[in-house]
Amino acid sequence: GSSVPDYAQGSLDAVDNTMVQLKEYYQRFMGTTLTTEQAYAKLGTTPSIGFESEAHPYFTATMLNRVVQHAKERKIGMVSYWSMNRDSKVDGGQGQVNNRYEFLNVAQRFTDDTPLPEDKEKPTIPENFKAELVTSRRAALSWS
Repeated sequence: GSSVPDYAQGSLDAVDNTMVQLKEYYQRFMGTTLTTEQAYAKLGTTPSIGFESEAHPYFTATMLNRVVQHAKERKIGMVSYWSMNRDSKVDGGQGQVNNRYEFLNVAQRFTDDTPLPEDKEKPTIPENFKAELVTSRRAALSWS
C-alpha cells in the first residue's frame, strides 16, 4: 500500500532481495554457493497487474515493462503476471487500461531474443514407481 511509494521499484527490490536470500539459504541449508547469475536464474516474478484495491496503487503496463527489463538484464528465470482475467478486459471504469491484453504484449518482451537455458539435468523415473487405484480423477503414486 502506501508504504511502497513506487510499486514498480518495490517489485524490482523484492526480486533483488529474494536473490540475496536465495544465495544465503542455498549456502546455509545445502552448502552450495550460488553466483548472483545462478540465483537470479532460479527466480521468477509475478506482479499483480491493474487495479488491486483502493489501498494499493494501480500497477500499469509501464510498471510491468520496468519489471520485464529488469528481469532480462538479470536473466531472471521467469516473468508472469496476475492475472490474465484482469488483462482481458477494459478495467471497469478505472480508466487506465486502454487495450485488451496490453500487459500480455509487455510480458512477451521477456522472451524476445532470449535463448532458452540448456537443461543439464535429465529427468529420471524413481525406482519402484507404481500407480495404483487409478480412476478418471486420481491415482495413488508410490516409489522408493
